[in-house]
Amino acid sequence: MTPEIVALSIILLSITGGIIFARLSFQKKQRRLIRDRLNLVFNESTLENNSTGILSIRKDRGKNRFKNQEDGQQREGLRLPGRSLVLSFAEHIHLLSETASLNNGFERFKQTTIVMAVLPVIVALALGSDQNLDQSLLIAVGAGLALATLPYLYLLFAANRMKQKFIQQLPEATDLIVSVLRTGHSIPRAVQTVAEEIPAPLGTEFQEIHQRLNLGQPLSEALSASAVKYDSHELDLIRRAVAIQTEVGGSLAELLDKTNSTLRQRLKLVRHIRVLTSQSRLTGIIVGALPILLALVLNYLKPGYLDPLFNKEMGRLLLIVSVGLQIVGMMIMRKLSTMKV
Repeated sequence: MTPEIVALSIILLSITGGIIFARLSFQKKQRRLIRDRLNLVFNESTLENNSTGILSIRKDRGKNRFKNQEDGQQREGLRLPGRSLVLSFAEHIHLLSETASLNNGFERFKQTTIVMAVLPVIVALALGSDQNLDQSLLIAVGAGLALATLPYLYLLFAANRMKQKFIQQLPEATDLIVSVLRTGHSIPRAVQTVAEEIPAPLGTEFQEIHQRLNLGQPLSEALSASAVKYDSHELDLIRRAVAIQTEVGGSLAELLDKTNSTLRQRLKLVRHIRVLTSQSRLTGIIVGALPILLALVLNYLKPGYLDPLFNKEMGRLLLIVSVGLQIVGMMIMRKLSTMKV
């Protein structure tokens, strides 16, 4: 097996590992930030109505619980999308598959991952010679590990695409709910109207919410499952408004109308920030692609010019270091161009 193939396998494995590490680090930081903010809120503030004794929100064993002071009844608080911290990997894949609307997503993910991981080893055993079999197997294992991450990356991409589409459809669906409620119809009828009028993915999800309502769940609890599924803070904001309205009373249509105005302003701000950071994101893409394109051009104009990077030990070491620095640079550029709203 040639040194070029060894170097390319190392590069591919390093890039894939760097992407996964950056993704996990970013998610961990965001979850920690959300947890700290929630702890601050529930440590410093308590919503109480002493005259009617209707609602109090308190922190109990790290979970949010709604307490009815009139009869002492306690109901388990709804888990926030950002607080699903301890999920097993299987549950995580199930959740991503549901978000991406993939049928039998977990089974297909397992099968594809196993095939991707084992296929390079089978090819190495079938085509490799006895003289360099150990080296071929080592390279095949590295390539298999790199290829095994591709189904997970695709699942993340598909789930994120569906999530963004869901969020963009949410203000329109909320307006439709408000319109139906103002005409005098019930909440289940408003949810059913959204399921019939709005296309997927939001229409499909509201069909499931309607089924939960038919089974006797309150609207806030029916919305909470969808908020966790799509990791949507926008839908969780609507769920909170519905939960408060259920406890304290008032016009749900008016409350949803005001909440929807906040959602529209938030989405507008997100689009504005995306435009302002477009130059930084473009710079990150250029920084990541320029060394690869330059290497290909140099190798085309003068074949063999880059051979020292692959044939000499110092060249291979410098190549690995450069790839690592390249990944770090891309992560920094991504961080600089990312703003949470």
